[in-house]
Amino acid sequence: MASNELPAELIEAIVGHLPVGPGRVPIATLTACAAAASVFRGPAQRRLFTRLVLRSATIEARAVHLYADAARLFEEAPHLAGYVQAVKLQLPDAENAGWAEERGKAEAVLHLLDGVKRVEVHSGRWAGYSPAALEVFLDIFRGLERLELRGIGGLTPRLFHRVLIAATALVLDGVARGDKQEEDQIAPIGLETLDVSNCPTIYHLLPDPEDAPQALHDVTLAPVRSDDELGVWFAFCSQSVEKLSIEFYYTHFSEMVALPSFPYLTTLRLEDVPLSDTDTHPPALLAALLQYYTTPLLTSLHITFQFEAHDLPLSPEQWAELDAAIAEHPMAVADSLDVECVIPYFDGHTEACKDAFARVMPRATEAAVLEVSARMGAAELELEFY
Repeated sequence: MASNELPAELIEAIVGHLPVGPGRVPIATLTACAAAASVFRGPAQRRLFTRLVLRSATIEARAVHLYADAARLFEEAPHLAGYVQAVKLQLPDAENAGWAEERGKAEAVLHLLDGVKRVEVHSGRWAGYSPAALEVFLDIFRGLERLELRGIGGLTPRLFHRVLIAATALVLDGVARGDKQEEDQIAPIGLETLDVSNCPTIYHLLPDPEDAPQALHDVTLAPVRSDDELGVWFAFCSQSVEKLSIEFYYTHFSEMVALPSFPYLTTLRLEDVPLSDTDTHPPALLAALLQYYTTPLLTSLHITFQFEAHDLPLSPEQWAELDAAIAEHPMAVADSLDVECVIPYFDGHTEACKDAFARVMPRATEAAVLEVSARMGAAELELEFY
């Protein structure tokens, strides 16, 4: 059978199974496949151009004009722009003359990419990123499925709120606010998932709770450094979130966080929960989160504790509140709550850890089955309540 007689589904399957990863060899493989026969050209090109990486920066004082190269490519083969679904953009240095020269070309290229649904923007190793360049991208890309910002600073409230409404899924890593403050804000709409990492100042830019997105159901915060920060995030997402994951900074939360109710929360993950350096007791926040009026629909709870081996044994009196909160939660009473507790692995102390948690949480242990197991590939033990 000649190649031009192969079913389209088979051609797509052949191209789809070609190994593609980092390096030049996979790209060369797809390029050769596209050139081998006309029937393979479309599927191979479509896979080649699914994800496009564009950088605009100076390297060794020489401007790299990748936007100009992309413009020439799409002028020669306009259909290739329609294959691009994801774009990775590196913001230029704020003083980069090359960006000033390329901005028009960049806008022309990006306007051609009307099928893009996922965008990642990062500053790379350059600290002098330009928020103005970010605005250019936000002007062009609208209705995204996913937007990732990494290492971007200088965000004003207005620009941050433009970020919030740009996609249904948002990832923030190392994003920081700027010094300039503005009054006008745009309420976020349509945001469904939010992943925030290493952004200790960004919570200052959040809108008021009444302007929070009603569709926001999945939130990850890592790490949270203070009561104030945690309280603001709680107020922002509490009325819609269904899955909430929080990684704590290595400090003890001594004060009670302003705790709203989470009427729709079903899954709660609390990572690196710090215990007191002297008393080794869980923060009162944990027990409060397990009250029936705070998390009435909770079905899955995961807690990772951080403490040292010399802190054992634990005191039952200090853990009684958390023990009761778990055992008395309405979903636990209805046998609909799964609780997983993870503690650090101490070599040679497996049984001691098991016995310690059995002693400090007897009611939860009696109401469920407590199992201690070593997690492969991680230096910690899992304690699971079924």
